[in-house]
Amino acid sequence: MQFHFSEELRIRCQQLIKKKTGKEISYEQADMYLDAFGKVGMLTLRVIQNNQNKTKQHEKNNST
Repeated sequence: MQFHFSEELRIRCQQLIKKKTGKEISYEQADMYLDAFGKVGMLTLRVIQNNQNKTKQHEKNNST
């Protein structure tokens, strides 16, 4: 999955990485960071949704 990021988001990512690490990164590196963060976010969302579905199913099974 490849995400597309705005120039403003890339610049903000560069600023945050520089602030946290002291290193300057390129636009391409900012894209790599943002893509990785996006994948982690999507995975986290799937886990949350899966847990919600399991909870709903468990509640449904226990209510009968």
